[in-house]
Amino acid sequence: YSQITDWVQGDARYEPKGYTHAVYNWDDLVTALEAAEQTYYTKIIQMADITQLDNSQPRPVRDFREHCVFNGNGHRITGLTHPLFSTVYGGYVYNTHLRDCRMQTFAGAIGLLAFVNLSGTITQCSATGTVEHTSYGNAGGLVGNNDGYITRSYTDVQVKVTNASLLQNVGGLAGENKGQIIACAAFGTVEVDE
Repeated sequence: YSQITDWVQGDARYEPKGYTHAVYNWDDLVTALEAAEQTYYTKIIQMADITQLDNSQPRPVRDFREHCVFNGNGHRITGLTHPLFSTVYGGYVYNTHLRDCRMQTFAGAIGLLAFVNLSGTITQCSATGTVEHTSYGNAGGLVGNNDGYITRSYTDVQVKVTNASLLQNVGGLAGENKGQIIACAAFGTVEVDE
């Protein structure tokens, strides 16, 4: 029997195989999303609940490509003021849960997770919060435009639209749907003012 006397507390970070980025905090999330802008093979897994810090919101990932993966791993991201993705362009986003997010836009598509889902797959995701839209485009609780696949997801989002004469489409889950939405629900409200 020997006694260990020089124990040093290590970093409790686990890097799962098959992923390029394990996200434990806000800085990790920003770094991973910036990497997704640079490469088409980014695979991100969230390892803890995260809250947005101050106004340090990363720019939404412009094109989350077909070989990219974002696995929220059942954890929450709270307080976002911009979507994670501009366009899910063939990428795969799953098990991602956004809470108490608040987003405003004056033009274009808007949703809490992405502006546009273009041939991407979004599954087992959810969002709560508020989307406010004041000009032309599409407004939805999860995505503004869906031209891909959304399955087994839900929103509890208050979608508010002013200047409705300029708006194209509005919805609780997707503002406009030209893709497939299967086994999803929208529990929030949609308010449209002229």
